[in-house]
Amino acid sequence: MAALQDTADPTGVGTISQSERFAKAFAEEEGKGLELAIKGRTAALAVMAVLVAFVNRFPDVLYYHFFIALFTISGLLVLRLHRVGRLKE
Repeated sequence: MAALQDTADPTGVGTISQSERFAKAFAEEEGKGLELAIKGRTAALAVMAVLVAFVNRFPDVLYYHFFIALFTISGLLVLRLHRVGRLKE
């Protein structure tokens, strides 16, 4: 049972508990999920930007492109904060 609770650290520095390994694994998967969600959202927004450009006339399209760009930048900012480690949930 002790083998399940404490395992050798891959870096060789010490031992890490099973709960710490789970927390690290969940944090990594959460980051991967966030990255996938933002990539998907950015791709969908790019398609919407092209569609809006064909549907609306020139002055009106700038309004929609502004909000699409704002939404894209906010998603990329969240991803950047998560990568740097400043985003706490």
